[in-house]
Amino acid sequence: MDAFKAIYWKVHQLHAWVYTGDQQLVGEVADDAPKGKFDEELTLPDGRRKLTTTETNLRDPYSITMYATSNGTARTLWAAAEAEILTALCIGKLNALGIERKMGELKPIESYQWADMKFHYNPDCAGPKDLSRQGSKTWRELKIQARTDLGDLVGSR
Repeated sequence: MDAFKAIYWKVHQLHAWVYTGDQQLVGEVADDAPKGKFDEELTLPDGRRKLTTTETNLRDPYSITMYATSNGTARTLWAAAEAEILTALCIGKLNALGIERKMGELKPIESYQWADMKFHYNPDCAGPKDLSRQGSKTWRELKIQARTDLGDLVGSR
């Protein structure tokens, strides 16, 4: 299945879309996509050069940012893209599902809850801005409604 046409995206896919507008990147950061690879020439201590292939996880914010910067596809700052996503979730323009506190079944995350939440990575989750707050909810296994019309606040395609 084409990851871009899915009903729900993972958080890194939505970030990739809002941040770059790059349909191919949305597929490349899907959970079932293969890891990215790049070739790098290293200089060894004795002065010889060696070509190595390095695997990378395109799903983390740093990798998405580096990809977009190197390809010239970044439309905005990462923080602006994230703020647009959080605003859309907060006002109900975007729906999300998650598993609360690592237990139970996937269920809707109410829009009002996003007023005090942000995204955290490694692993991907959403929770309060202060994760150490006692008794706070953290949502994992996020699935966010795929919306290709996001990006209005940070630029146009």
